[in-house]
Amino acid sequence: MAVQQHETTPSVASTSVDTRARDRSIDVIRGLCLLSMTTGHLLGALSGRSMANDLLHLPLYVDGAAGFVFLSGVSLSLADAGRARRGDSARSRAGWILQRAGVIYLIHVLVTLVLASALRPRSTADRSAPDWAEPFTLDVDGIVDVLTFARSVKYADILPMYVVFLVVAAAVIATGSRRVRDWAIVASAFAYPLALVHPEWTALRSADGTVAWVLGAWQALFVLGFAAGHHWGEIRRRLSGVGRRPAAVLAAATVAAMGSLRVLSAVSGPVAWLDEELLAKPLMELPRLLFAIGMGTGTYLVVDAVVTHQPRLVAPLTVIGSRSLRVYVVSCLALAPAWHWVGPAPGRPAAELLALGAMVGCLLVALPRTRWRGTPWSV
Repeated sequence: MAVQQHETTPSVASTSVDTRARDRSIDVIRGLCLLSMTTGHLLGALSGRSMANDLLHLPLYVDGAAGFVFLSGVSLSLADAGRARRGDSARSRAGWILQRAGVIYLIHVLVTLVLASALRPRSTADRSAPDWAEPFTLDVDGIVDVLTFARSVKYADILPMYVVFLVVAAAVIATGSRRVRDWAIVASAFAYPLALVHPEWTALRSADGTVAWVLGAWQALFVLGFAAGHHWGEIRRRLSGVGRRPAAVLAAATVAAMGSLRVLSAVSGPVAWLDEELLAKPLMELPRLLFAIGMGTGTYLVVDAVVTHQPRLVAPLTVIGSRSLRVYVVSCLALAPAWHWVGPAPGRPAAELLALGAMVGCLLVALPRTRWRGTPWSV
């Protein structure tokens, strides 16, 4: 999904930080996000419950999508900077991003049509299709909906959002103007509260008609990542020095505040509205946005220390994170056979095996290298 970094080498906790070096901590966190998304989607689609999945979502309101969207912005910025240093023109860099967006668009269409076909009811009396995919039809209107992002299959519906973000980013980069880039960031800041007031303007919907993502809200996380990527060298230096302790305090305070909100909304009826009004995932309200940043900062500090001192411990996550699109696509396609072979509401032992199998599957899918590595067709 994300545009990959091109630079290669160490992490931030070294005494001197090479700003052109590949930050392996990003790959590790992206790998964690993929494991979270894969197990969460698989068990969510089957209405199963697993301790392994619960552990991946242990900090309240952690989800792989938020981390992935932010890191996609960071990675895009780093990749663009690397191509600029190589001497590529603004139009050439924008063209590469558009090619990547085109690849993701084609994958979205194919994955959605395959899942819709594999999960649709075989007859009007057939009730074997899952509720989250059943309303989807493969007639002309349904296919047009897929092509225009009007509808997608739940648990495989994040790709259209990436296509939109990449196309807009390419348009900004093509100008070659730093002023245009800065104004685009300002426009993003104004678009965010507008999207919270009128979420229907930029809503992407799943097959069952529910809102999957509000683009105008989620773009804030992507743009923050893109802006951070332009200063990633300085951010890494600060996190490896005097900024480490303040960042850890900020992360801990944010997580504690959000955890308190979550517990309060769960145990107190009068404030139960907090759960949906302030913390709803599709809308990415400000509390959830701040939590994503705080939790991401804390996760980065921990992961970077491990990458620096014990890189072998997180080597599998590094591999998974560096093959993100491939892993995500296979995990989406796996929903169909999992539904037909396992069925809804698997028992606890089966759910645990599914979660662990999904994690191992992510690594096995990520291991093979391809000759398209480093190109827009790299998956």
